[in-house]
Amino acid sequence: MRGTTRAKQQTLIAMVGVALLALACCFFIFVTESTRARRARMLERALAQLEQERNYSLVIIEKAPHYELSFRGRVESGTDLKGVLPDFDLEVALQKGKLRLRRENSAEWLDPDALKLEGLPGFLVTPLELLQARKDSFSEAVSGEEVTLEQGSCETVYFIVSEPEKLARFLFPDIDYAGISRIVMGAALAKSDESVKQLRVLVEFDSRGEQIERSYYLN
Repeated sequence: MRGTTRAKQQTLIAMVGVALLALACCFFIFVTESTRARRARMLERALAQLEQERNYSLVIIEKAPHYELSFRGRVESGTDLKGVLPDFDLEVALQKGKLRLRRENSAEWLDPDALKLEGLPGFLVTPLELLQARKDSFSEAVSGEEVTLEQGSCETVYFIVSEPEKLARFLFPDIDYAGISRIVMGAALAKSDESVKQLRVLVEFDSRGEQIERSYYLN
């Protein structure tokens, strides 16, 4: 009898243990999905704000093993860009999808092809275009570390881009797509109102151990 009772107790304990484990798994899944949904909503709200933002200062910096490129200027009317490319001493005007360039102290506007800068339209992509292009990946975002930018404290989220070649062709028309390992995209959102303060795109390659990093700073 004692053996039978002990066996029943052990069976009951085992059943309780399994039930608790299942409950813990369910709780973990619930918390994970809830947190993931929150991050997606953060990015969606940030995109909605950016769609309403018509004019703001913008700096774009791209770094790779063999070059560095930057743009400093403004976004106007939501999609137009005006500013300079300090590395080339060029003034930039992107209006209604038409990109024109001119040298310092020159009155003549030129197309990128005339200056052998055919890949420049992929560099001069606005933060709004970039977020809109990857909004299908918002649900996969995970949390990063909190950071402090000039505008204050920010939460960060990032995600691995699905179909990286598609984004690479949009942003980096001159690189070797076959060598891409992955593309990671991140955003720094102000804790005060979840507005976008920084976007970052990191392209990693398979065998060469090289990276291309592009960062957008909004103010």
